[in-house]
Order: sequence, then structure tokens, then C-alpha cells
Amino acid sequence: MLCVTNADLDAAALLARLERHRDAELQEIRLDQLHGPWPAPEAIPVPPERLILTCRPRREGGAYEGDDALLTLT
Repeated sequence: MLCVTNADLDAAALLARLERHRDAELQEIRLDQLHGPWPAPEAIPVPPERLILTCRPRREGGAYEGDDALLTLT
């Protein structure tokens, strides 16, 4: 299985990449890299079951600088 990933900086770049690789089994959205408004969910051209959302803190090579407790799903 292949997961297409990239550190897209804005919604336009993210949506273009998702569209280019529309048939990939999985695609990652790096929430810690996006600047500006996020795209509307209905604009994302990939079904949710084929998306992985990540938010990586600085210590893991990401850009997130907030409280790690906010990264935990409950």
C-alpha cells in the first residue's frame, strides 16, 4: 500500500495534490503545515476513508508548536 504525502502549505496546493493523486490508496494531509484557511470538506476530492490526517510537533519534524495534549483524540 502506498500513501501519498506532502507538506502542502495552503489549501490550493493541497487540493491540487489530492486531485493529481486521486486514485492513490491513501493520502496524508499534514495539518501542521497548512497556512491560512483549510479547504471545505466538500471540496476534498478523496473519500474520507482514504485520508490520513496528521499534526506533527516540532520534535517529530513537524511545525506544530502547541500543547501536545491537544493532539490526543478522546
